[in-house]
Amino acid sequence: MDCAGPSSECWLPPEPVPPGLDWDMWLGPAPWAPFNHGRLTFRPWRDYSGGGMTDWGAHNFGGALFSCNLHETGPVEIIPPNKKDNPLLTYKFANGIVFHHQGGWGGKSVSKAAKEKFRRGPAANLHARKAASAATTRPTSSSPITKAMAA
Repeated sequence: MDCAGPSSECWLPPEPVPPGLDWDMWLGPAPWAPFNHGRLTFRPWRDYSGGGMTDWGAHNFGGALFSCNLHETGPVEIIPPNKKDNPLLTYKFANGIVFHHQGGWGGKSVSKAAKEKFRRGPAANLHARKAASAATTRPTSSSPITKAMAA
């Protein structure tokens, strides 16, 4: 199975806090850290998230467990990865089925993917969001949805 790997320590450099953002409120109970726009995408960072395994892992592993009729049980053995004989997180079930967590999207770890995303900076990410938003189909003023909302 492939879902993003564990979260990592945040390596992003400090940036000025934008006007109107209460950074201390955003951090909440997490340890204090300097602002960086990349921290707002919280999933890669250990202070805010367990990483892809605790995010998308629920969907990927849940579907696999259900399709293998293992959704009412759990593994009998969990083998953590190491750099020698077991490079992947491994789950063994009583019926002999074995799941391996590959640890990243397309073989990339979360931190490498995050570094690539945030290397481009907030302007590139904003441009990508605007392009995606512009491509989204929106109801026209004559659509039944728009008429119902206006009523």
